[in-house]
Amino acid sequence: MKRLPYLLLALALSVGLAAAQPRPAYNGDYWTRYESPWYDWIVVSKELAGRLHPGWPSDWAQSGVELRWNVWAWPVVAQFPKGVLLKAAPDVAGQIIIKDENNDSWLRVYRDESEGSVCFVRCNKRFLRPYKTNTPPANLPTLPEPEPEPLPVEPSPSPSP
Repeated sequence: MKRLPYLLLALALSVGLAAAQPRPAYNGDYWTRYESPWYDWIVVSKELAGRLHPGWPSDWAQSGVELRWNVWAWPVVAQFPKGVLLKAAPDVAGQIIIKDENNDSWLRVYRDESEGSVCFVRCNKRFLRPYKTNTPPANLPTLPEPEPEPLPVEPSPSPSP
């Protein structure tokens, strides 16, 4: 019986350390920290459009993409009906949500996780919500291992006469 308080404390701490579901801001937009991205989302609107810029690179995880971030003007490439589970597609830094030129939140999701194609969906509580599970995608992008730099070679001293 003396162990019960310690057991309850340990349980409370372990639950508290688990990642909490994202909560929307006052305007309904979600915005999460990169340290604990939420990967599983469910569509709650009748239909949710997925948009993608025509110039989006096939290797979308690469950095340095120069695009105009007016996502509302990007073409619709997918439609997700109510109840569909979406998997967030993080970049190499773990980022899953971006802000566009209007300061609207957009979630990068896999259209097809097996082939790696992505699109952006509006990340607002009117359209989608975090799902109860939070399992990372099977193919999380990672930074490539840097090539080791060669050590400088110092010239050996020449013998003095």
